[in-house]
Parts: sequence; C-alpha cells; structure tokens
Amino acid sequence: MVIFSFIALLFIALMYALYKVQSLHKQLALQRTDSQQLTRQYNQAFAHLLTHVEHFQITLCERLEITHQKALLNHDQYNILKVLFSSYRSVIMKVCEKEFTVEQALSAVLTKHNTTMEQLQDCVKDLPADIRTLWSKNTVDSFSSACDKISRLGLKANVTDSTHS
Repeated sequence: MVIFSFIALLFIALMYALYKVQSLHKQLALQRTDSQQLTRQYNQAFAHLLTHVEHFQITLCERLEITHQKALLNHDQYNILKVLFSSYRSVIMKVCEKEFTVEQALSAVLTKHNTTMEQLQDCVKDLPADIRTLWSKNTVDSFSSACDKISRLGLKANVTDSTHS
C-alpha cells in the first residue's frame, strides 16, 4: 500500500512537471513570436527614420546653397556648415545606433572632414541667439532644430526681401 501511494505521488508529480513544461514551452513560443514581431517593427521604423533623415539632409544642403548664394554666410561658415549638413545623417545614426551624444557624434564626423569642433563652435557663435540656444542643448531634437533654423536663414531673408518690395 505504501509503495502504491508512493508511485501514485510520483505519477502526480510527473504529470504536474509535464504540465508545467508544456505551459512554459507555450509561453516561450509566444515570447519568440512577440520578439520577432517587435524586431520587424523596429527594423521598419528604423528604415523609415533613415529615409526621413536622408531627405532632411538633402533639404538642409539645398537650403544652405540658397543661403550661400544670397551671401548671408561668409566662406568659412559656408564650408563648415556644408560639412555639418552633408554629415547630418551620419551624426543622427551615430546617436541612434551607437548611443553617442550629439557632441561625440559631431567630433567623430568632423575629424573625417579635417574640421574641428572649435571651428564649428566659432561658426555657431556668429549665428542668432535662438540657434545658439538650441545648439547648446546637445540633444538630437535640438541639434535637428538648430540645423533647420540655420538652413532657413536664406529662406527668411527671401521672405523679408519680398515683403519690403
């Protein structure tokens, strides 16, 4: 009788263990499916981000050319901002992918173009106060806003010229 109860207890423990393993296996399968779905969504969102950043970089470069044609920037400012705007995508990707700060990403990108952070900071010193304020925050959104405002300098001059005519 004792042996029979012991075997029954072992059988119940085995059934419980099998049930637990089966439920854990189902949870694992659900987690794997969720993980794959999130990875797909992340990759899609990152691809969209990359596309938007590339389009914004093109827009920044085009606006810089307009600003330079209107002689609103000196030659040194133009060259430094041209390097900055043509490297915009690289800066954003370094911040997003490698978790750099904006300053670290800028330093890495500028050294490839034989430009220093001091030259860039000297260029920014000559810009309007609202741009300098955005620039000093060292975040991706303030960096993007500062670049946008810098690139719009030529557009603002165009609007001002057309209203005075």
